[in-house]
Amino acid sequence: MASRAAGTGSVGEAPRNCHAGSGNGIAPGTNGWTTPTLHPGRYELVRNLPGHHAAGMHAELDVTDR
Repeated sequence: MASRAAGTGSVGEAPRNCHAGSGNGIAPGTNGWTTPTLHPGRYELVRNLPGHHAAGMHAELDVTDR
């Protein structure tokens, strides 16, 4: 899965949630891509800003074995 990061935020949270190294090098205010390695399971994609989760800006992602 590749995801694009843009805007004023950072994907610096990814190392704690996906795997070591995800998101490194994408600084706030810049654009970039990251491709995390996700193990099978259910993940929640969130925008961690006040009010965003309550406004529905989140989704579940189910990862299965190939």
